[in-house]
Amino acid sequence: MSDQTAATQQRHRELELLAAVRHAVYRLIASALQYPDAGRVETLQDELARSESWHQCGGQLPLLAAWERLAEEAQAALAATPLLALQTEHVRLFEANAVAPPYESAYATKPSHHRGVVNAELLREYADAGVTLRDSLCDTADYVVVELEIMAHLCRQESRGWAEGAGHAAMRTQAGFLRRHVLRWFPEFARRVVEADRCGFYRAVAGGTVGVLLRDEQWLHSDELGLPPQAGGGEVVGLSDGVGTVSR
Repeated sequence: MSDQTAATQQRHRELELLAAVRHAVYRLIASALQYPDAGRVETLQDELARSESWHQCGGQLPLLAAWERLAEEAQAALAATPLLALQTEHVRLFEANAVAPPYESAYATKPSHHRGVVNAELLREYADAGVTLRDSLCDTADYVVVELEIMAHLCRQESRGWAEGAGHAAMRTQAGFLRRHVLRWFPEFARRVVEADRCGFYRAVAGGTVGVLLRDEQWLHSDELGLPPQAGGGEVVGLSDGVGTVSR
């Protein structure tokens, strides 16, 4: 085995581990935005605490700086907020007459991009990624939790793909999904949550996730990884406080 081949294999093993960390980040954010029953809150507290060790294996990841701030603020808010208050705030923010509807179609800028069209587009992309939603979820393919879980799934595909030479292709899929979907609407969703949240937990999660997404996009398009730069670019405003607006 040549030195170059050995170095390539070592780098692929490192990228496999980094993709696994990114998978865990997206899964935990998705969980944090679901309805907070007692079991979920207890699990979140445990997983947020354990995530402090992620920097040991994912130190190269730009998103971890944003994640660490998110985790610290979310842990503090969870500890300070009674369960009933957390549940009440979730309903007010995200459910009937929601302050911040957690659906991509709610932020569409074109009348033609209504929920049916957005969901049909997403379902095609999910199928291309090997994901089939349960029938009960097909009408809410644009739900924030589903889109974040799909990002987690794509990161897991990447982690498995490096050993088979498919890692870069998986990263291109992630970059495209972020650009076409998550980053088209999540920053505005987060802005509404940050302005309206009364308990602090959802402000920490939604605001911090914008930083995670933007830094992850930077990672996916970094020169080292050899992916093409993002088409059209994008101006990021307000990143320093964890909430950004992406102009396309």
